[in-house]
Amino acid sequence: MKLTRQLFRGTLIFLVSATLMILAGAVSAAPLTQQKRIREVQRNVRLSSAKMDAAAYIFRYYNRNLSEEKAKEYARFVMEASHRYSIDPALITGIIIKESTAKATARSKYAVGLMQVYWQLHKKTIGSLFPHIQSEKVLMEPRNNIMVGTWLFSQYMINCKGDVTKALRRYLGSQATHYVALVNKYRGQFSERVSYNLQRAVKRHV
Repeated sequence: MKLTRQLFRGTLIFLVSATLMILAGAVSAAPLTQQKRIREVQRNVRLSSAKMDAAAYIFRYYNRNLSEEKAKEYARFVMEASHRYSIDPALITGIIIKESTAKATARSKYAVGLMQVYWQLHKKTIGSLFPHIQSEKVLMEPRNNIMVGTWLFSQYMINCKGDVTKALRRYLGSQATHYVALVNKYRGQFSERVSYNLQRAVKRHV
């Protein structure tokens, strides 16, 4: 009986000790997990900032008359549209440069605005999905134009099963390979600028 109590007491002490060790480990691990999440958030913030700055830089590079304030404003709209419709901001930026060289008042025979949206062709759908856009004039406003243009491109991406080349041709309404090549060129410049911005950010924090 005495031996049984000793064994029981020994087992109990072992279990309590093990439990305390597990709890201690959980407590010490919690801050590490939190720190990891914080670092991840910080990386995402730096990346978003680098992308937004890249878009603004490219807008001003191709449109020397665009103010820094306007370039940053357009870049914010690009990031918003990118997040909302899951389209790479490099693609949106590339389309804007090719379509209008970042000129909000740009107008062709059929299309208008930064992303050259064809109002007459899409006005019923636009009016339904974007109730605040009921005229071509309102569509030309930078944020509206970027949102609608990006939404249209996102639909082409879905219909083309993620094939960027096919989606770009659908957006243009032509099989022109030169158009696709130029958009991809601007995408590449965007990516290079993002890398440059991230390197600068790292150096600032060293």
